[in-house]
Amino acid sequence: SRENISWVATQLDVKERDVENMASRLSRHDKSLNSPVQTDQDSATEWQDLLPDTGEDMTQTTIGEADNKRRANWISRALETLTERENFIINRRCLAEENDTLEALGKKLNLSKERVRQIEHQALKKLRQSLENIVGDADMAGLIPDA
Repeated sequence: SRENISWVATQLDVKERDVENMASRLSRHDKSLNSPVQTDQDSATEWQDLLPDTGEDMTQTTIGEADNKRRANWISRALETLTERENFIINRRCLAEENDTLEALGKKLNLSKERVRQIEHQALKKLRQSLENIVGDADMAGLIPDA
């Protein structure tokens, strides 16, 4: 009734029109997503077939995870070829969440920032060579970013 609609609208602090719309929707029967789209023909299409699949492709996700594990293993093996100081610099300059500056690393290691840059450059060359020895072509394996 009109009084009920007014009372519900007041209680919910919404417009009467919104209450009427909701009552209209609630009075309809539910439809199964497994029901055929067209009832007059032998249709194999169900309503659920028309819904978009927004989920991730599990095959691609699994392949991606396996690739990431393989790359992480390769990088870990390549990092083992570096000296302790080279490893520290690469970790702080390239692998840390917040990268240190050359100057900050120089202060920590009691070196000039130019010397830190040289060690970093040398370490990156060693890493690339080590990755190429492990993988073959580090670029094709997706380990070397485009410059």
